[in-house]
Amino acid sequence: MKSSYITKLKDDSLLAEGHLKHIDIQYITKGEEVIEVYTKDEVELVQEYNEEKDYALYRPIKPGRKIVLKPYEFAILYPEDLHIPGLASEKQTEVDKVVIKIPYNK
Repeated sequence: MKSSYITKLKDDSLLAEGHLKHIDIQYITKGEEVIEVYTKDEVELVQEYNEEKDYALYRPIKPGRKIVLKPYEFAILYPEDLHIPGLASEKQTEVDKVVIKIPYNK
């Protein structure tokens, strides 16, 4: 899936997403973004898992780790990597990104 958007400024209303059935490969082709990554003990569940759409939503309660992606860089996010993608690094920028979903069976 390819998308284009303006990165978001980080605020407390943003929720982390988590998947059970897929690994995400997020690949930037234009711009720069930050992805914040959390473990389950750093978040609280806000929205139960939706099996059809393969995601649950979580509110961060502890600081996560930041991954900064620039053009032609990618991140691999496993189901245990709860994440908030599309965040601004130093300033908001336009980003073109491709997300590849790989089926995951643990």
